[in-house]
Formats: sequence, structure tokens, C-alpha cells
Amino acid sequence: MRGIPLTAHAVLDYLVGLLLLGAPWIFDISGQTIGSAVCLTMGYMVIMYSLFTDYKLSIFRAIPINAHLMCDLFSGLILVCFYAWSQTNGVKWPLAAIGGFQLLFVFFTGFRDDRAAEAHSIGYTDPHGLMDMVPATNRHA
Repeated sequence: MRGIPLTAHAVLDYLVGLLLLGAPWIFDISGQTIGSAVCLTMGYMVIMYSLFTDYKLSIFRAIPINAHLMCDLFSGLILVCFYAWSQTNGVKWPLAAIGGFQLLFVFFTGFRDDRAAEAHSIGYTDPHGLMDMVPATNRHA
């Protein structure tokens, strides 16, 4: 099964971030201090790590897509877990729904085979083969 394309995932990330930023007023939970704080914090986080992810709709491609998906996974889990922690029913369902959608986005986008990140993590400085995969410690020549 083909997953969600990265460009569509990027659009969904920004929409989720904006939805979380507006959630205190959209879902009328602005009086709930903790609920509002969770919404605003998670919204800012989603937008910030999306702006720095390695896909077309970012401003600086610093975060590999797999790391971005892990951030999505953790933020979705935090929002779903907030469902269990929250005392007010009005705060629960919007955050659980947004977190559930984030988890579905991760599942349907799928983790990518990131050879560049793997090569860099084991010490290779040129993962695309431009320098014939010379280890970083032997580049003196």
C-alpha cells in the first residue's frame, strides 16, 4: 500500500499545528489553563519542527524525515494521553482526535529508508557516494 506523499504530510502537519494553535478558541477551552497550554505548546512544536524538516515545504532542511515522524509520533501520543489525564470532558475529545489523526498520519506516511542518515551516523561524510564513501577518519589524503 502506498502511503501519504511527503508533500501532503507537510501540508497536514502545518494544518495540525494551526489547528492546535487555534484549538483553545475553536473548541472553547480557552478557560482551561492546562488544556490551552498543551494546545499552544504542541501547536508551536509541530510548526517549528515542520519548518526544519527535510521536505519541500520547509524553510531549512535539517531534520531527517524519520526523526520528524518520531516527533509526530510522540506529539500524537502526548495528545492522546492527555485524554486520560484531563479532568474536563470538553478538553478531552478535541485533543484526543487531533492526536489520533497525527498517529494515523505517521502510520500512513511510513518511515523511509534514509541511507544518508545511516551513513552519517556510522562516520561516513559523503553518504551519496561522491567521495566513494570515505570514512571521516581517513579523509586526510
